[in-house]
Amino acid sequence: RLRFDQEGFSELKVFESTVIWYLIASTTLGVVLVSYFGGAISQWITKGIPFFPLGFLTIVGAGLSVFANLYERKLQAEQRPVAFSIYSGIRTLSTLLTIILFVVTFQWGVFGKISAEVLCTGILASVAFLIIRPSSPWESSTARLKEALDFGLPLVPHSLAITTNEMVGILVINSELGLENAGIYGVGLTIGAVSSVLTVGLNQAFSPIFVKAVRESEKAESRGDSQLASEIRSQVARSNLLMPALVGCFALAITTISKETIYFLTPEEFHLSWKVVAPISGAVIAISFYNSFNQSVFYNPKRIRWVAFVSIFTAAVNLGLCVFLVREFGLMGAAFSGLISNTIMALLIFCLGKSATDLTYRWTNWLGVIGLISMGLTIIWFLDASIEGVIPCLLAKVMTLTCFVYGVFNLAGVAPRHAFRFASNLSERI
Repeated sequence: RLRFDQEGFSELKVFESTVIWYLIASTTLGVVLVSYFGGAISQWITKGIPFFPLGFLTIVGAGLSVFANLYERKLQAEQRPVAFSIYSGIRTLSTLLTIILFVVTFQWGVFGKISAEVLCTGILASVAFLIIRPSSPWESSTARLKEALDFGLPLVPHSLAITTNEMVGILVINSELGLENAGIYGVGLTIGAVSSVLTVGLNQAFSPIFVKAVRESEKAESRGDSQLASEIRSQVARSNLLMPALVGCFALAITTISKETIYFLTPEEFHLSWKVVAPISGAVIAISFYNSFNQSVFYNPKRIRWVAFVSIFTAAVNLGLCVFLVREFGLMGAAFSGLISNTIMALLIFCLGKSATDLTYRWTNWLGVIGLISMGLTIIWFLDASIEGVIPCLLAKVMTLTCFVYGVFNLAGVAPRHAFRFASNLSERI
């Protein structure tokens, strides 16, 4: 967001270099501190799982991922979709192949998976650093650092709360039902969370477009052209629906084949994990709505601090709700706890976004998309639970998927003529 406030290449270079050197120092300090206290922390957070080596490798991987992600953000802000796709594709493919090598060929299990992720992330972080080539740390700007921290520090509790929110289900199940059930839930979580990759990608791609479009509407408003400003904001509001609609359709597709995928790829003791995929997919879809509404909040830096309150409140709700529901309903309780808490977070951010950057939404379309996706996930779950035989069940689910995707696409305006018209209009405005 702050890149758009820098004027000229030299200012941008100073800003980037300042942020990079700060991240190097703070990440190194963070990894050292967490590694030192990790043994004590792991005793009550991850029962039965020692901190070394898995916890330590996870912390190192998280630190390295900061710099691998930083280059992705740079490509995103510069609107270089081809380079972004190539870099992201290489990252995903290399990590996947290395995991297969370490887990399947070397049979290193969980240690192999985490080691593969750390190795690939470390290589990509090094490559990203060489490509960005920051200036000398002595050329860093205190003013730029203060500007970045004023914007970013309020997001630290937000990020921690979001991370905690994602881990709550596994941690509570491990504590209440044991490691075996946590593993079963983890398989369903892995399948259901595949849609989050698309959620993140669309959010990153749309963010700079949103900033430029809203700025253009503000310029039109300042020139007295209220009609043009209103048209641009209407286009932005319509495009906001495209993200959750696309994620919802993708999540429906993943849920459609989840049971067959789990049966084919996992041992019998993990087969029941298909039951949690639908509510987990719903939780991911709720996050995609949250991301759409959050664009309005992030555009207005004065509202950033409220995001942390929303995230912390939601994480607390999820924790309390998850403990209660897991005790009552087992694995499904954890899945629905995530769905409910993410929905609450999306609603709160919507209210905050309306007061930060007002956009006019067509609520019949939004509610229609939400209703169709919810019905689709529910029907697919019941088809999996009630129809015997792989072929009849899969055919019924594919027919259901086709009908609901068609309905969602029509309500969201994803028809080719609408997409091309929107892209053309937006490029002309910006």
